Parts: sequence; structure tokens; C-alpha cells
Amino acid sequence: MGQYSGPPEVPKRLMILAPWCADTVHAARRRDPLRRYLCHGPRTRLPTISLSDYLRKGKAVSRDGHASYTKGPIRFMSALPPATVEGWYSLHQAFEIDYAALRRLSRDDRAAVAEEARALFLEIAIPPTEQGWSAAYRVVGGGADVLFVHFRSSIDELNDLEMRIKRCLLGDFLTLRYDYLAVTEAGLYHATADVAKQFEPNSADYQRALAAEAEAEAASPHVRTRLYPVPPEEMRYLSFYPMTKRRSHDDNWYVLDVDQRNQLMREHGLTGRRYAGRVFQVISGSIGLDDWEWGVSLFARDPLEFKRIVTEMRYDEASARYGEFGRFFTGVRLDAEEWPRLLSL
Repeated sequence: MGQYSGPPEVPKRLMILAPWCADTVHAARRRDPLRRYLCHGPRTRLPTISLSDYLRKGKAVSRDGHASYTKGPIRFMSALPPATVEGWYSLHQAFEIDYAALRRLSRDDRAAVAEEARALFLEIAIPPTEQGWSAAYRVVGGGADVLFVHFRSSIDELNDLEMRIKRCLLGDFLTLRYDYLAVTEAGLYHATADVAKQFEPNSADYQRALAAEAEAEAASPHVRTRLYPVPPEEMRYLSFYPMTKRRSHDDNWYVLDVDQRNQLMREHGLTGRRYAGRVFQVISGSIGLDDWEWGVSLFARDPLEFKRIVTEMRYDEASARYGEFGRFFTGVRLDAEEWPRLLSL
């Protein structure tokens, strides 16, 4: 069967009657009830079948307003999530310090709290290895006093760290104001788009090819730096924020086909690369783990770099149309030896 070309304009009321349509929906054959509706208006009864059933019958629905009959199920490019490779789990914890309660302690007791905090962070801020690392930051503004950042190879280890902090003397004087759980990831938009052009998505060949691409990417030095990030020692400043891709009306990231998403993320990535050596970026995925979809940790020698890179990225279409951002935390790294001074009153 050939392609149907030159479709009539779709009535706006179709978007209400058939909300699963992308932008326009057209059937390829005159006997199709949906085709008759598009041509003749609402007096033609719409088909009473689900979208999945409709697609299984071989009708192709596309965003460009054309459709054709196929021999089998339609390949829906917008239904393809990008393959990802993951590394360390991450946990960001923002705490308020109860200085009023600390003031009620004797000088010796305050010193004991500070010494235990110093020893704890000397221990958990281990030299970065395959197991991860931790660091503390003094928060500037943001409704918190300190931000603890942890990277570990398993979520169980993060939970152990949580409990250790709660059980230490300092834990009695900390109130959790915000936390964020995620896992470092690299989204393979380009690999997903390329493999989808070669094989039927979700077929055995597709899965094998995509797994091979993911394995190769995960082994590359560039991607390993993203999965097991260790910011340079001299980058003492941190900016952390969560973000989500928009899902509303015409600005719905999740109905874009994989090629469009690949192109937008490529442009977005090029902006970030212009800050190489000035900003160290860590992207962590949190879909299914926390309320937002990604966490972004930026490290720099100069906090003005945060303003510059975020401003420039806001003008990328991936952010301007599809990005939604949460609360920002900005901090200065707190070395273990600084705990006595931080807690002194």
C-alpha cells in the first residue's frame, strides 16, 4: 500500500476526541473510520479501539501528518527512551545546624561534637576510589547550613552513611532540610537513535546492538569520568539543583522522537563543553528514585562560573522549551579540620 499524501487539515476538535494523537493523525485508506472523520467531520463515528490495538492493525501514526499501512506493528520513535549507563549512586543532604542547642552545651561537650564530626568526615571523605567519596560544604543562603555530598557504588552504602551521620553526636544537632537520591548516568541518545535506524526497536537484534553500544561507551575514558566523577581539588565551590523535562502541551519532551531528542541534547552538550576546565559537571539520573528526574552538581574555582554556564544553557532549546528546575544550593567545601571552627560559638 502506498503512502497517503496531501492530508486535509485536522479539525481542532479531534484533539479533544482523540487525545492520544500527537500533532495530526491521518489514516491511509478511505474505508478507515478515522480517515472518514478527518475528511467529513464529527458525523462519522470514531473507531472505538485503543491506540495500541489501532497500531497493531498496521496503521502508522506520525507527527508529520502522514500515515501508511505497514506489515506489522508501527515503530514509534517517541516511545524509545535513550539507553543509559550508570555509575555511582549519589546522595545530597542539606542540614540546618541547631546552634541554640549547641550553645547549651559546655565547651568540652561542644569540642567533643566537633572532634567526632572531624574524625567522621576524615574517614568517609576517603581518597576517591572505585568505592566513591564524600564531602561537606558550607551552604551560602538556601535555608541550610551544610550540604553533605556522597558518592558510593551501592545504595546500601549510602544508607549506611545516612545512619552513621544520624547516630554520631553531631546528628543530634542536625535537622534535614532537603535530600536528593540519584545515580550518575550518561544518556546514550546518539547510540539509541543510530541503532533504531538499523533494527526494529525492542527486537532481539536491537537489544543486542544497543547493549554492545552501551558496553563500549561505558568503557571509554570520557564516559567513565561522568560515571565515577572526582572534581579537581582546587574546585572548592559547588552548585547543586534538580531538574525535570517538561511534559505539557506542545512542549512535551517525551513525545519527541529520538532523533529530535538526540539533536537537542547534542546542542546542549556542546554548550557545556565550552566550560571544560572551568566547570566540572556531574549529571545524575533520578527517575524512579526521587521527585525530580535529574540532579546536576557543578564544581568550580569561581562561583561566577555557575551563573555563566546556567545562563547560557537556559538559551538552549533543550532548556528553554523543555527544562524545569528545582531548588538551588550553593556552597563552599568544608574541610574536615574546619569542623571545630564551624561549631564554635
